[in-house]
Amino acid sequence: TVISEDFRIFDRIIMHIPHKQFYFVRHGQTDWNHQNIRMGWTDLSLNNVGISQAHEIAQVLKNIDISSIAVSPLCRAVTTAHIIAQHICQPVHIIENLKECCWGIMEGHDKNDRTLLEEWYKDKEIQNAERFSSFTRRVRSGLVSALEHPGPVLIVSHGGVYRAIQEILLLPPISLQNCSVMCHTPPAHVTDSWKRWALGDKTDSI
Repeated sequence: TVISEDFRIFDRIIMHIPHKQFYFVRHGQTDWNHQNIRMGWTDLSLNNVGISQAHEIAQVLKNIDISSIAVSPLCRAVTTAHIIAQHICQPVHIIENLKECCWGIMEGHDKNDRTLLEEWYKDKEIQNAERFSSFTRRVRSGLVSALEHPGPVLIVSHGGVYRAIQEILLLPPISLQNCSVMCHTPPAHVTDSWKRWALGDKTDSI
């Protein structure tokens, strides 16, 4: 746990997460994903593989009850969301707070170098980057905004955003490949936890 329990309790009090089922899809592949480079706010487009991935996952999502799509404003997520929307015929809502983390000086560097990232997870200040606590609070607001739309909602966003959502929902952290899908169901009782399962078993580093 990198954020204190006091912080989590305070955050849950001030911004309750609606108890609504939702799906999360990480955007399709970009060239920097293929090269294992950290993007953050760098606004790259999908490559040809990413476009194919979006069409493929759209075929899976056609068979699922989805009423709204909430998406990060970054191009790679927006393109993925619109490809999916063409297949499932549901509206797309851009939500600024679902934008990937600003990684500061970590952007454009090899993701295998996790030295600064591990410091960031401890809420240390990294040059020009969002603090982990601030980023998590922003994503919480984005998640609340997404779940205000008719559900079930499909969120199309980023690996870092999903890392924050897991922190918010108190889920063990896992990572997602491009265009992998996770389903999340709310607790049935106040003492229960959020549940999730993968539509497939793809994992990757954020």
